Amino acid sequence: MKTSNQIQLDKRVIRPINKVLNLVVRFTGKLLNIDHSLHHPFQRIAIAKYKGMGSIIQATPLIQSLRENYPNARITFVTTEANIQLLKSIPAIDEVIALKDAQFFRFLVALPAFIAKLISRKFELYIDLEVYSNTSSLFTTLSMAKNRIGYYTRDSEYRMGLYTHMLFLNTQIPISKAYLQVAYLLGIKKPIQVLY
Repeated sequence: MKTSNQIQLDKRVIRPINKVLNLVVRFTGKLLNIDHSLHHPFQRIAIAKYKGMGSIIQATPLIQSLRENYPNARITFVTTEANIQLLKSIPAIDEVIALKDAQFFRFLVALPAFIAKLISRKFELYIDLEVYSNTSSLFTTLSMAKNRIGYYTRDSEYRMGLYTHMLFLNTQIPISKAYLQVAYLLGIKKPIQVLY
């Protein structure tokens, strides 16, 4: 699917869906009163990044920190098909779930199975590294993960109800250090530091 088509779908279709879903999630959260404490020995962790191989590489200190601090956890990376080979070369990742987004029709056909796979993993912690993607926010929410961590900017504050925990994206620091904010949020005192 062309990037321009993805952007239009994200803005014109997915964003309004997210605004409605936001209300549903907030209401359900108050009704169920779920404990969203982040100080647990998580066993099922998802990290999502769909676009940008460079950003995925920048996320490796976070991935390694999660592996070191949750040695028994199954770490799943959620992405697109274009990133599968890169992610298979990162030993800390146990599984890759890839979205088929090369063609619009394939994307639509594969979508139900993709969402069902996310739900079936019963993630306890879902970390969304996308900042501007409404589509990624939708998938994060539909995963039904107990704890959902995401980033926001001043332009995307409306996404806050879709996540249980949000971090403000500081654009003045390298993205690898911004990703490590998740480690600190989780109480990881000594995350793997960025070497570049």
